[in-house]
Amino acid sequence: MRRYLVVLEPAGQNYSAYVPDLPGCIATGDTREEAEANIREAVKLHLQGTERDGDPVPEGRSSAAYVARRAREQSRRFPRTSPRRRSCRRIAEPRLASRLRSLQSAPTGSAG
Repeated sequence: MRRYLVVLEPAGQNYSAYVPDLPGCIATGDTREEAEANIREAVKLHLQGTERDGDPVPEGRSSAAYVARRAREQSRRFPRTSPRRRSCRRIAEPRLASRLRSLQSAPTGSAG
């Protein structure tokens, strides 16, 4: 029996799941349990279709480590340093936009 890594993530009001070793094999569910059941069925159907089409069945090569910590541990390790924390995106976007504008307005090499 082959084993595949399944990535299960909260996605707003529901959960999404996918299998990195089976491109296109995805599922969602209103609950974590429903998403797990749906991805199991999706893997089964994906493998049946692969075999039916005569394509090679991929090996499960992906691996993962559980790296999440409890919220209490995270807050002790990464204390809030400012009441107005800014996300990386909010910090990076203006800088990237400025850099892009400067690159777009820079003169290009002369022909010749």
